[in-house]
Amino acid sequence: MARVWWRSWLVVCGFMLGLLTAAVLAGGGVFAYWHGKSHSQVQAAAEAPVVYLRNDFTASVLGKSEDEVLEAIGKPDDTSEDAQAKYWHYRRRTKDPATGRTDSDVQVVFERGRVIALNF
Repeated sequence: MARVWWRSWLVVCGFMLGLLTAAVLAGGGVFAYWHGKSHSQVQAAAEAPVVYLRNDFTASVLGKSEDEVLEAIGKPDDTSEDAQAKYWHYRRRTKDPATGRTDSDVQVVFERGRVIALNF
């Protein structure tokens, strides 16, 4: 009779140990999933460019040098130049305050190393 009791006790303990192991593994999986999800969301938010109101963007770059614009706004999405000027394009970085809509592009115009105009 003592043997039956020990066997039953071992079966119950093994079952409980299995349940505990499954719970720990499931909890670890849930933690890893949510931690990875929040990390990727934080990373995406860090990579997303800031969207400025047109006036704020203008105040940040007008009259500034290329290095000052890079420091204030960051790298342009595209650049070009002709005999008179350099043009930097920032896509989806400004917002029209009248409509609340994000502009598809803002062109920053440099002449003699300084921003002289912006075209929204």
